[in-house]
Amino acid sequence: MNAQVGILVNSSRNIIYAGSDDDFDTKAREAASALQSEMETILRERRFIS
Repeated sequence: MNAQVGILVNSSRNIIYAGSDDDFDTKAREAASALQSEMETILRERRFIS
């Protein structure tokens, strides 16, 4: 990753299969939020974002 090239993360399977019952929306939101937090932490550690 640099100023000209971004990053593409395919995480649809983890989000789609996060839940299968009436709580699917909550579980999918939790999975997406957890992934977002993990990516932010990594990008901060590597100083791609501040």
